[in-house]
Amino acid sequence: MRKPEKIKKLLNEKGISVFFPAYNEEENVEICINNTRDFLLGLTDNFEIILVNDGSIDKTGKVADQLAKVYSRVRAIHHPSNKGYGAALKTGFSACSKDLIFYTDADNQFDINELNMFLNLIFDYDLILGYRAERKDPWMRLFYSRMYHIVINMIMHIKLKDADCSYKLFKKEVIDSMELLSDTGFIDVEIIIKAVSNNFKFCEIPVTHFPRTRGTVSFEYFRLGGFSPVKPKAILDLVKDMIDVKKILKKSNSSLG
Repeated sequence: MRKPEKIKKLLNEKGISVFFPAYNEEENVEICINNTRDFLLGLTDNFEIILVNDGSIDKTGKVADQLAKVYSRVRAIHHPSNKGYGAALKTGFSACSKDLIFYTDADNQFDINELNMFLNLIFDYDLILGYRAERKDPWMRLFYSRMYHIVINMIMHIKLKDADCSYKLFKKEVIDSMELLSDTGFIDVEIIIKAVSNNFKFCEIPVTHFPRTRGTVSFEYFRLGGFSPVKPKAILDLVKDMIDVKKILKKSNSSLG
């Protein structure tokens, strides 16, 4: 473990952008942003917090705008309609101005304080990927995610513990090195395989996952890019993203790991 002073020095020099993709999280947004702001103020003044409101139909956007008016380092970006998880991440990445980028979901199912572990590792790696030590989600979401990871590991030839865990820290150069295609939750895997093909180093470490206590899980939006039993189009969109990414990698003679 590195001394806190060394991490603070890194953040003061590099800065950190923290962003949250959000869809219908009006009950969670204020808590999420306030907790993150308090955590970052304990480390550095060189930070920004961005909330990407992906066409929410509740008051998520309104709450985010109110917080942005109160706090100078908080910004809200709004999609006029729901574009998908991958599209929200692409918007977030494009908006980040600091040399370190961290994102997680706005549902308060993760502990922002565990980012300290990731900051300790960013000296040695280019991207740090969280995996849920014990996942606290509804059984149907767990089932779909398990099937998804089996398919990903077989088809994409890359072994990951928890690819769609939304707790990740990057050096900005990783994101700047690639053109992201996916609008679905497949974007997580796309980033990792492109990073590997560009010789960036990554590691996976466990993070705590809490049950959702506010708001409801939207199966039309959840991390497999809207994968829902009643919306087969979302499954087709996910498959299309997989095929498109694999074609690009094949053309560039990149290795999938």
